[in-house]
Amino acid sequence: MKHSLSPAIHNAAYQALQLPYEFSVYDLPTEQISRYFKEETPEVSALAVTAPHKHQILPYLDAIEPMASTLSVVNTVVFSANIATGFNTDVYGIRQALLEAPTALTKLAETSPHLVIVGAGATAISAMMAGAELGVKKQSVIARSFHKPPSIIKIAASLGIEIQAIPLKQNKLVEKTLQTAELVISTIPSAEFTRLALLLEQSLLEPLVLEADYAQVSPLGREKLAATDSYINGTRLLLHQAIQQFSLHTGQTAPVEIMEAALRKALKKQGAAPFLFERT
Repeated sequence: MKHSLSPAIHNAAYQALQLPYEFSVYDLPTEQISRYFKEETPEVSALAVTAPHKHQILPYLDAIEPMASTLSVVNTVVFSANIATGFNTDVYGIRQALLEAPTALTKLAETSPHLVIVGAGATAISAMMAGAELGVKKQSVIARSFHKPPSIIKIAASLGIEIQAIPLKQNKLVEKTLQTAELVISTIPSAEFTRLALLLEQSLLEPLVLEADYAQVSPLGREKLAATDSYINGTRLLLHQAIQQFSLHTGQTAPVEIMEAALRKALKKQGAAPFLFERT
């Protein structure tokens, strides 16, 4: 969590609007969630939830907004009158990150763009929903396992979204799938995405790729330094989900320009390459 850019984004917004809040990072083992809700939550007004707790937190909430409930994925919690309500802003963040890429509208305008999602966890489920909201009908999911809850296969079926589940060990099918993709969203750590990124470099379709992981940069990301129209780093997802999250947390309209400027400043401080945050 040390690499988190969220405190910089949210605290800059609080200061700009003169709100009496502070965003801080708290590492919480899964087995301590129950204790946290019993002992710590009276001291906080809202939470931003990260992996691996986006599903595990559900039993401790009093209410869940419909989409988050349907997806079984919560990344935002608001406390009001002792009621903890869960929301999902990842779907919005993924959708907006894709739409701001120059090539996205062209690919989405195609008859049946093929979206490939790498990973099957909570963020992958949000990516599947974002794709559906953008009208993408053909979706494939590549993952080591599809058995851990929440089940992306069961949730897709409940929503009427047809997905092809492809085990990572089926190398030939994985290669074929990636090389027919127009859109790719990786929800796994960049270090694990390396082999698949090399396959994407061989594709003639020049897919638009969004990597949710912003802590590292995959070889594909480094190759795309001069081609930001085909590669989206996870900092864009982070920013857009934070914009909606800020409004839910505070009831105020998010100061988008200030939040983006804070993100740019934090990335420069970390020595991140410009393409991680510059979009045209």
